[in-house]
Amino acid sequence: MRNRITNKDLYARVEMINKLTKSPEESYTTDENGKYTASPGNFHIDGAYGGVRLVRICPDGHGTYIISGPYTTKRGLYIWMGAYIQGLSFRK
Repeated sequence: MRNRITNKDLYARVEMINKLTKSPEESYTTDENGKYTASPGNFHIDGAYGGVRLVRICPDGHGTYIISGPYTTKRGLYIWMGAYIQGLSFRK
């Protein structure tokens, strides 16, 4: 078993969460003029202060809201997302 949790590990779990919730897989898209537009409902990783957390883009596409709580370690978020995925898989 590996000891280190990498960004690749976190992104794989985020991808699974987006698929389970039928949310957009890309956080932002560009139009024909090159303007970025947020993808409402997309889950992604936010990082600051040496930590990470799971956030989701608001339904109106203006901002994000926190899903997993305060910034934590990659390992802590990896474990948290595993529980979140387990919960999502039980819903009907």
